[in-house]
Amino acid sequence: MSALQNIEYQVDSTTSILSGKLQEFSNQKQSFDLAKWLQHYTFDAIGALTFKKPIGFLEKGVDIADIQETIHTYSRYGAVMGVFGE
Repeated sequence: MSALQNIEYQVDSTTSILSGKLQEFSNQKQSFDLAKWLQHYTFDAIGALTFKKPIGFLEKGVDIADIQETIHTYSRYGAVMGVFGE
């Protein structure tokens, strides 16, 4: 647990961005897809930990370069091919 606490500061700004986006939706009484925004947060947090800066999914609000969709597509392919082999 202490190892996680030592790197927590690296995702604090990403957490603040997510919090701000959720606050904007609340203030505007606008519905939103929470799963999408949590996935954006996850990718940005991993980016912050790996590259020392978030990738930018939260700020732009979109799947940059279809990275998330590509992973999703190949995960389904891998699952099927893992069961039914070529």
